[in-house]
Amino acid sequence: EQVGRIFGVSGRTVRRWYMYFKKSGNVIPQQRNRDNVYDPQVAAFVDKNVKQHPCFYVEELQAELRGRFGSNRAGFSASSILRLLKFGLGLSRKVIERRAREAVPREISVFMSKIKCWYTYPEQLLFVDETSKNDLDCVRRYAWANVEKERS
Repeated sequence: EQVGRIFGVSGRTVRRWYMYFKKSGNVIPQQRNRDNVYDPQVAAFVDKNVKQHPCFYVEELQAELRGRFGSNRAGFSASSILRLLKFGLGLSRKVIERRAREAVPREISVFMSKIKCWYTYPEQLLFVDETSKNDLDCVRRYAWANVEKERS
């Protein structure tokens, strides 16, 4: 009981430590043998998908995974996908700079291909910009990128 008060733990914890010490010779917990939690095929698909499309919603990736690997497969919850991104692939969510958000060449080319059949001269187009009104200059403000190592 006194040892427990010194360490700030219960008497039961001290007894467990003592039994563990008698059994193994120390009280250092053994490393758990964890199998790879993430299916290598799923991890490879997610890694490839994130490199191609770093600005995505987790729900979009979830739909891609369910479409590719089947909807009855476990491990496609939002929290599982976020764990895979953070711990399995070493990625973190980054804020996209305004300059990067404004210059999205792929989206511009897709837009141009959509309006090409109607477009004949510049004066016929009218664009209404409401971004300054409510600061919604881009829907996607975050992207996934490699975790930067902390500088010592």
